[in-house]
Amino acid sequence: MAVPSLRFRGFVGEWEDIEARKLFPTVTNGFVGVATPFYAERGTMYLQGKNVKSNSIDPEGLIYVNSTFHNKQKKSQLKEGDIVMVQSGHVGECAVITKEYAGSNCHALLILKPNGEGDSSFYSQYFYTDFGKRLIYKITTGNTIKHILASDVKVLRLPYPSLPEQRKIADFLSAVDEKIRLLTEKKDKLETYKKGVMQKLFPKQGQTNPELRFKRPDGTAFPDWEEKRLGEIGSFLKGKGVSKSDIDEEGMNECIRYGELYTSYGEVIEKVYSKSNQSIEESILSEPNDVLIPASGETQIDIATASSINKKGVILGGDVNVFRTKQNGSFIAYQLCSARKIEVARLSQGISVIHLYSSQLKGLLIGLSSKEEQERIVDFLLSIDHRIKGCLEEIDHMKDFKKGLLQQMFV
Repeated sequence: MAVPSLRFRGFVGEWEDIEARKLFPTVTNGFVGVATPFYAERGTMYLQGKNVKSNSIDPEGLIYVNSTFHNKQKKSQLKEGDIVMVQSGHVGECAVITKEYAGSNCHALLILKPNGEGDSSFYSQYFYTDFGKRLIYKITTGNTIKHILASDVKVLRLPYPSLPEQRKIADFLSAVDEKIRLLTEKKDKLETYKKGVMQKLFPKQGQTNPELRFKRPDGTAFPDWEEKRLGEIGSFLKGKGVSKSDIDEEGMNECIRYGELYTSYGEVIEKVYSKSNQSIEESILSEPNDVLIPASGETQIDIATASSINKKGVILGGDVNVFRTKQNGSFIAYQLCSARKIEVARLSQGISVIHLYSSQLKGLLIGLSSKEEQERIVDFLLSIDHRIKGCLEEIDHMKDFKKGLLQQMFV
């Protein structure tokens, strides 16, 4: 077998290859059948395909089963060091069972039980390389739903460097994974903090002033807030054109489509991602301070969002409600996405497709502070957004770094 292009010092010679069953003598299926009657509020953790992502166990939506089920289903009981692999759907996603999840049970996952001749973490990482993905692809069956079989996994030929080299690689990549995990945790905490503080920076329904107030530089208080309807402080117009097929990476003009408002943008648009060759003369163009609100979406919560843009001349696509005001647009967008989010959602109508009309938005009550306090609130929230963005950029950098390592450290 070949030699990896990136290698730790002290390791020489070509890697051998070996059948998976020589390293994992038992490759079996997790429980397949109806387990719902045995679900419990607490008990034994019951891992499913949705819990196996990106070489780790995701506890979101974790289900528990009772002891009767767990004790009976011995074949699907998990031990520390086992590899669990998704066998239907997003096949090949895998993770090593750590001490935290040892003693769990599992549903419809492949279980690779090691014999100590190979390092489970090394092989779990390997299945995320292009080499490992190609092996999984070759044994994948099914059109609508992809599927792999335990019998096919057993005979996969895997790279087999010495055990010390396996552990060296696995430890190094695990350290990279830990860095990504910590950055993700930091981002999540910032997002949670932002969500909580936004609820305090804007008045709740029925209240005049918010719970948390800024003060002037000299320490004096800002004036009390007042309530106004959107229709009293600005006017609405609607975007035009820009279908998905009109998007062109080499297009001449920047544009924003309604779907991007709840998939790509936050409360403040600092960079426009899409371009189009749609004629400027036939388009609705942005003005600095505009607030953009989607006019249609799949769910009420999707549509209950808003983004401000401080750039002139961006093409605004159809199904975009454009609110033009002399108030601080970013201040309004932040408020609509937090303290007024539920009210915006309630204004929307429809079943299969949800619509939100400017005639409804005009009557929405929002809290207004002095323009100076509006700026203080926007600057504060924008600083949190920048920190979140910094974390995301670091995460992306680390993921790219790891992707490069996976291609160079394996064969």
